[in-house]
Amino acid sequence: MKLLAAKVGAPGEVKAYLIHEAVLDATWNDKPIYNTSDSVSLNIDKEGEYILDVTPLIKKAVETCTEGCPYSIALVAEDNASMGFASKESPKGKAILEYTTPE
Repeated sequence: MKLLAAKVGAPGEVKAYLIHEAVLDATWNDKPIYNTSDSVSLNIDKEGEYILDVTPLIKKAVETCTEGCPYSIALVAEDNASMGFASKESPKGKAILEYTTPE
């Protein structure tokens, strides 16, 4: 997953978690539940492009739901880390999830 850190207020670790549902519009108050035992992480120290390997999360999604269930990936800043990422509406760029399948 390619992420563009557009603003870094406090550098630190960001963890990605799998959510077993499609999340299209959520707030902090109604955020979905995610399994904290399955995560991948990345340290972000400045603005720029980062690559986060979410392969273990995608594999877990496929194992859990073999019939094509929707899922989402939540990004959570750890401790006092604070940063903002470009979204699909951003003129600077957007998050991109690229995947390949074995042949």
